[in-house]
Amino acid sequence: MFFGAHMSEVIVKDDACDLLRNWGSQYTMASINDFDSQPTPGPYLIKAGSLWQARRIYDDSNNTLLTAILPDAESKFRTLRLLGTGYRTLSVAVPSRTCREKSNKLPLAGTRIVVKDIFDIAGLRTSVGNRNFFNLYPPGTETASAIQRLIDAGAEVLGKSKLSSFAAREEPTESVDYQAPFNPRGDGYQSPAGSSSGSAAAVSSYDWLDFAIGSDSESQTKPFGSPGSHLMISATGSGRRPAHWNGCFSLRPTKTALSLEGFVKTFE
Repeated sequence: MFFGAHMSEVIVKDDACDLLRNWGSQYTMASINDFDSQPTPGPYLIKAGSLWQARRIYDDSNNTLLTAILPDAESKFRTLRLLGTGYRTLSVAVPSRTCREKSNKLPLAGTRIVVKDIFDIAGLRTSVGNRNFFNLYPPGTETASAIQRLIDAGAEVLGKSKLSSFAAREEPTESVDYQAPFNPRGDGYQSPAGSSSGSAAAVSSYDWLDFAIGSDSESQTKPFGSPGSHLMISATGSGRRPAHWNGCFSLRPTKTALSLEGFVKTFE
């Protein structure tokens, strides 16, 4: 592949062609793409003389996502309007892990994630697991601060995952608006638990996914028993409980460790 010129402007002599064939090259192409440096490893698609990143299509066979997404212009995203091969499944476009090289600035390069649909992502609507909320509010103009930090570190966001309505105590199997994700454990018909049901089910279901972003409830202390004694209470375990039920791990950061800007809070 020659960069910065059309094929008509490139002359490849016979000895160079022989050398390329010895290296395993089957044909030569030229691309008008103007790279500041050597492009990262592929795979790539060549179309109309330009180089495009190739993605592999996977089915969301356990119905863990509300929408699959693709990066768009100006740091925004758009919905991937592509159905899967299974009943009511979505297709997910997954980039190669080798397309971006890890570095000090991009420690998460090539890492594939999905995000609970309680975080805003620029260009997309947020549902918080509720159809009326989804229809009422316009697409987000900015990506939630915590998610943007991951994107800036090189993470690839593939979709927005399902959750219990308004991240409350509703069991996913009680949802009216959106079908519950299938729990990959056992016979596949156990509840995936909530509210971060889609995030936990996705991580446990797919080896093409590295991790998923959920949310968790705030722990509180209340007086208990003798004077000076307190009991630690967690409202629902919104991230830990689905992880336990789906057979994966959940990390709950300290509440003040990350900005909640762009996160839809269901309780004040």
